[in-house]
Order: sequence, then structure tokens, then C-alpha cells
Amino acid sequence: MDKRGEMQPGGKPPAENGDGPVKRRFRWTVGRIIALSLAGVVVAALGFAGLHYYHLMRNPGAAFQTRPVASGTPAASATDPTTAGTAAATPSPTPTLSPYELLQANADYSLMDGIVNVLLVGVDYAPERETWNGKHEYHADVMLLLAVNFKENKVDMISIPRDTYAKIPGVNGKYKINASINCGGGMPEGLPKVCESASWMLGGIPVDYYYAVTMPVVKELVDAIGGVEYDLDVDFTMAGRSYKKGLQYMDGQAVLDYLRVRKNVAQAGDQNRINRQKKMLLALFDACKERNLVVKFPEIVQAFQGKLFTNMSFDQTVALALFAYNLPAERIAMHSMGGTTADIYNWAFVLTDQKKRVELIQEVYGIDVPQEVQYSRGYCMWEWAYMKSGVYLETVEKMEAAMARTLAADAALATPTAMPTPTATPIPTATPAPATTAAPIPTATPTPPPETTGETSTVTQPATLPETTTPNATTPEDATARTDPPQAQTDAPEADRARRDPPSGAGPRFGPEEHALLDQLQTDISRVKQLRSTYGSEKSWAKRAASNGGGMAGKAQELTKAMEEMKAHALALKDRVGYSGSLNWRVKLSYDIAVDFR
Repeated sequence: MDKRGEMQPGGKPPAENGDGPVKRRFRWTVGRIIALSLAGVVVAALGFAGLHYYHLMRNPGAAFQTRPVASGTPAASATDPTTAGTAAATPSPTPTLSPYELLQANADYSLMDGIVNVLLVGVDYAPERETWNGKHEYHADVMLLLAVNFKENKVDMISIPRDTYAKIPGVNGKYKINASINCGGGMPEGLPKVCESASWMLGGIPVDYYYAVTMPVVKELVDAIGGVEYDLDVDFTMAGRSYKKGLQYMDGQAVLDYLRVRKNVAQAGDQNRINRQKKMLLALFDACKERNLVVKFPEIVQAFQGKLFTNMSFDQTVALALFAYNLPAERIAMHSMGGTTADIYNWAFVLTDQKKRVELIQEVYGIDVPQEVQYSRGYCMWEWAYMKSGVYLETVEKMEAAMARTLAADAALATPTAMPTPTATPIPTATPAPATTAAPIPTATPTPPPETTGETSTVTQPATLPETTTPNATTPEDATARTDPPQAQTDAPEADRARRDPPSGAGPRFGPEEHALLDQLQTDISRVKQLRSTYGSEKSWAKRAASNGGGMAGKAQELTKAMEEMKAHALALKDRVGYSGSLNWRVKLSYDIAVDFR
């Protein structure tokens, strides 16, 4: 026993005054202090995690309160002052999410007014495309924008056609919006540039978040949720796999094929494919809700790390999953930022209907944005016709000048005196003629000459006649055989070459037809120039497009028709007269970043 009355090893408890046991005093060793401290930290961490999860369940929108705002002002702090001092709150094991709790506004995001934009991107990569000749780039071929409205408890799904002619912010050139990922550096580095381009389509409304997958990952994701029952609306075949219309179970491969099919179906084209993609997305959403898989979205996202690309945090994904859990399918509205397809800028582009675009943004976001008139149908068609006709004129005017010189020089050639066709010398007939009358035959006796008959009054001596033909004479049959047929009756290349390159000393090679073609070509040139001046300088085009875009489209068609006729006449004249100059009918466009649009 030591002096403090503590029990020594192997001893017994000390007695106090010999009347009873002495009270034990606890010894705070270093080991006990560390153990208790760690236990306290664990309890506090669990309490904080439970509180954070409880807060997210009651307000999913809070996960997005730190995102950047459009006005450039600092984002509000994600800390909710009302939760201070509630660390002891016990999370509910089975929280019930009421619509009111899910409608809490995101007040710090003033421009969006409670709306969070999430872009779903499908990249057109697939292993079989590695064998495509020369193609090693992949594009953002599916762009579905989810405008998640926490305040009104709804989602607006806006599709943006992949071939949309759009501005890629920070990049100069005539681009399709699906090339935005290439302009941003490829997959996945270019995904923020895709969001910027989608934001431009919305008139500057920010698109801060994205989820992106390639085609093989779509197949894996669908298989991960167990496939889907779907009423297939088209018969189609993809890579040897055939599908028939009707209600059926579709696994990941079938869903992927359905999302990809665009050609050789009853409802062909990209816009119809977009509509099918939106319907399938809703069917997959319903399947997840029926199987109670919505709450597992965050786990699924984590399971596909490295295959599914996103810039959203885990907390933000949880918030979206909680919001979607109580979202009825009828609260998902489908829209399209569509337009008309036109063959311009050397590709097929979708030209957005600017009026409908403005109306759609007002409907979904309640914000008025201006039309992008320089991307409207009227402006673009006129711009392309103007650019193309400029190239045509440059080519045709050079050809016309050369043709005019050739025909002028040809017309100035002197027409040589026609050489008479050699004819055979006529054979003398029995008709008496001074040159051919035979002299009387003298007799040796004075006896008068015997009486002659009419048959012997004149005689012919064919054997003593001179040669009856000139040395170069030809028979009528030979002359006919050697006469060239009329030029109008043959299109043989040999005849064209003979007309263009006649023997030396011949007269004009070209006739009225060639001169008429030249006159027509000169008229075409004047007509094209006149049409090109319709809207003055390029500075005035945007103003005209804003006020009368439809009229510009009509004039563009008129100009296109005139320049194509000019080209046809130029080629016809070239074939008849000959022209060795180069012919260029293609507009060369400049791009900051070259992109293979296939």
C-alpha cells in the first residue's frame, strides 16, 4: 500500500480508520483519455452526418446553393443558419418527403429563380466506329437539357438537335452544336464547352451541370436497372439485330439500338429520333420509380465512375434523386429547340426557329431573350447564297472573259474562197460538134464519094479521145462519201475536236450556237450581280432578317436558282468552245478548330 492509500499489485482495498473500506479514486491515465476522446469524435461525426443528411432530405435544393450565379455576384453560402444549434437532432429513419418541403425556393439564384439546369449528353462513341475511315472524333450527338424547377415541382426537358447551327463561345467558324465537345478539347475535357453552347442557346441562362455517357455505357446502365418494358413504336434493324413493334421487354442492347436508329424506319430523321429518346428516358424513369431505384441513383453514379462523367457532387446527385422520388411523370414536360434543315455551309444544318425559341425560353424560365437573327433561317440562307454566288461569279467571269476573246478572234478569221468541186469532163455525144466532126475521107479517084447514111454521118472515136477526167476529179459517189455530216447531227467527241481544232487555213470554227451561249452567260452574270445587291452590305442584313426573315429566304432561293443556271450555261459553253482554266464551285470556310462533322 502506498501513501495515497491506493492498492498495490496483489494487495487488498485499504480500510479507513479500520471501520470499513476506503473509497476508490479513479485514475485518469493517458490511454483512457485518448480512448474517450476518439469515442467523442465518432459520436459527433455521426451526429453531424445525420444532421446533414436530414437537412438534404428536407431541402434538396440546398445542395445547389453554392453554384455560380449568372450575374457574377458571389454565390450564397450553403450554410443554413436555421440549423445552428440543432446538432442533437436525430434523423428520421424513414423520412417522408412532402411536396411543400421539396418546393423550397433557391433564393440566392436570382436569374434562375429556383431552376437548376442539368445537361444530359450522349457521346456518339462506340467500338465499331473505330474502323470508320478517317473518323477519330466523337460528338455530343444527344443533348437533353433538364430544367429542374424546385419551386414549381416540375421538370422541363428541352432537346437540342445535334445538327443545330450554333455559336460555340470563344470559337470562330460555322459549327454544329454537337461539335462543341471537340472545340472544348474532346471527351471529357470538352463537356464544359458543351454546357456553354447550351447556355448560348438559352440566351445566356447558365447551364452549370452535366452528366455524360458514351453509347456502350448506356447499355450497361439500362442493364444495371433491369431493363424496361416498352411499347416499341417502329420496326427496325440495327447491326443485324431486328425488332418488331409492340409491347416487349428491352435490355440494354435493345434500348441502345432504339435510341440510335435514325434511318430506314417509318419515322426517320433526327427529330423523330429525338422524340423517341425522350419517350424512352421517361419509360426508364418510371421503371426506376416502380422498382424503388430512384433513391439508389447516387450509388449507381458512383458504380459507374470513370464511365459516367459529371461535374455534380455526391450531395447534389442525392438532392436530385430525392427530388425525383416524389416527382410524378406528368410533371415532366417535353420540348424541342427545333427548326428546319437546310444544306448550307457545306453541310446539312438545323436552323432554329428563333421566334419559337424565344417563346420556349419565356415559357420555361419566364425570361425574355432576344432572337439570334444571324442564326435564323432567312439570314443564314441568304448569307450562304451570297457566299456561294460570289465563288461562282469569280469562276464564271474568268471563263466568260476567256470565251469572249476566243469567239471574237474566231469571228475575225477571213472566210476563204470556196474551191469548186472538181467535176468530170463531159463525154462528147453523137451530136455534131465542130470540135468533134470527122473530116471527109479523101479518095484516090475522081469518082464522087459514095452516098452515106445518117448512121455514118458522124463517128466517135473513143479510143482516140483525150482523158475525160481531170487528174484530181472524183465521182459523185466519192464526193458524197467524203463530205462531213452537218455538225448538228453528231455529238461525237471527234466532231467536237474537229470543230475546235480545224485544219490550218480554215475559217471560223464556231457558229451562232456558241455566240448565243456566250450572250446568255453574260446575261446570267448581270442577273446574279443584281440579286446579290438586293440587301446592300452585310451590315444591313441582320436588320432586314429581324423584320422580314421570310423574305430573305425567298430571295436566297431566287439567287440560288440564278447562279445554278449561270453555272450550267458556263459548263455548256466550256464543252463547245474549250477552256483550260480551273473551275471552283466550292466555298472554303475558315475554322478556328477543324472538326469532322460525320
